[in-house]
Amino acid sequence: MTGYDNSLPQLTYNPKQAKELLAKGGHPNGITFTLVDMNDPTSVNIAQAMQAEMAKAGITMKIQPEALSTYLNAIMTPNTAQASYGLWQADYPDPQDFLYNQYDGQNKNGFDVSFWDNPQVDTLLNEADAGTSQTTRVAQYQQAQTLILQGAPAVPLFYGAMDLLKSPHIHPSTTQIYLHQMLPIQFQYLYKKK
Repeated sequence: MTGYDNSLPQLTYNPKQAKELLAKGGHPNGITFTLVDMNDPTSVNIAQAMQAEMAKAGITMKIQPEALSTYLNAIMTPNTAQASYGLWQADYPDPQDFLYNQYDGQNKNGFDVSFWDNPQVDTLLNEADAGTSQTTRVAQYQQAQTLILQGAPAVPLFYGAMDLLKSPHIHPSTTQIYLHQMLPIQFQYLYKKK
């Protein structure tokens, strides 16, 4: 991805330290919150895995699975959901599709479900969006990304990957399979040769 910055510190998993920080912050018995989630099996399984890991840190996470329309209404309405699990699949490989859509507090048509707003980040994202120098854009996106990670409006959990095995009986040839950098495989272009 354009703008990838491997110098950023990685998030660490430390339930013991999390417990200590909660106690230091006035919550010696931990905290409880509700996670609004989609009610499909994959999302619920991920939420249950999160719930188990949070419990190790003294955090009680209740899961509230909802139908898609109810889930979207809850996460897109301020002060409705305490927390949510969600995903983002980009339409094109540029940091604009991730950062502007999710973290520009002034972008009312985006997917800023954290409702986090940082004027410095907004300025960087808007300048990068309108910029014509790729070098300048990358520097602006990297600066915005650093500020976003410091502000922690969201916790990145994982980035999905897909493995592809192809039978020699499936055509067209491997080099002609219609693959998109960001979207699922377009199986309608494949056929089995007898």
